[in-house]
Amino acid sequence: MSFCFSPPRPVKYLHYLSVKYVRGCVVWAGLLQNWHPQSGYEIWQLNAERELYKRRWFEWWDNFDIDCLITPPNATPVVPHRGMHNACSSCGYTFMFNLLDYTAGVLPVTHVEKTRDQLPGGFSLKSLNGIAQGAYELYDANAMHGLPVGVQVIGRRLEEENVLAIMKRIEEAMGDNTFPLLDID
Repeated sequence: MSFCFSPPRPVKYLHYLSVKYVRGCVVWAGLLQNWHPQSGYEIWQLNAERELYKRRWFEWWDNFDIDCLITPPNATPVVPHRGMHNACSSCGYTFMFNLLDYTAGVLPVTHVEKTRDQLPGGFSLKSLNGIAQGAYELYDANAMHGLPVGVQVIGRRLEEENVLAIMKRIEEAMGDNTFPLLDID
């Protein structure tokens, strides 16, 4: 993704326009639109937006009295080394909770099964937006057979102990079906 920061700003703007209007990927273009160094004033504005967003999440969490959220940590299982080059923008499951400064932990709960986890017969990358294409271009249930699939446990800010306790409860509930961890010497 660092290549998006290095060209001059007019070139980046042309790239944004081509992604939005030629490739027709509005979602990816929206990410590219503001990938440039920000002024101090722009950073202050973004920080103010972030704080409002954090406040709305805090209020939502209070209204529903939730102990934790359980989400996928990523759109796909583990990808090959350097495989996130085109897929890092699909990490919204983790980016959002970092932005909110929430506590999160990830634990493996199952694994990829090559027969069960095949993509549907008529699946086409071209039908997806650019972010989803990046996430799914490396997905191969045969090659990923046996790799871990995890869940992310999210708690409120400064609730690390609660998140760890919930993760332990998940492991206990799974009993003997836990994903075997690597034995490191």
